[in-house]
Amino acid sequence: MDNRLDAPLWRHDAYTLRRLQSAIKECLKELSGRILQPQTSLVVDLGAGDVPYRSLFDTYCRAYLACDLQPGPGIDLT
Repeated sequence: MDNRLDAPLWRHDAYTLRRLQSAIKECLKELSGRILQPQTSLVVDLGAGDVPYRSLFDTYCRAYLACDLQPGPGIDLT
């Protein structure tokens, strides 16, 4: 599994992945309570791959639906 959340510094795209994670967290905090309601919100991840960002959404939504063209671990819909 490719761990995009904890990319080691020597990985060629580590800087980009760390910035992406920070941006996602910032957006979630901004939208929390206004748009994202933990009791009712559904997040759909299109092109989820190995579902690296699922854990970021756990406290912000009721359900996380991972969709990808290829079936795999963590993929809910193909």
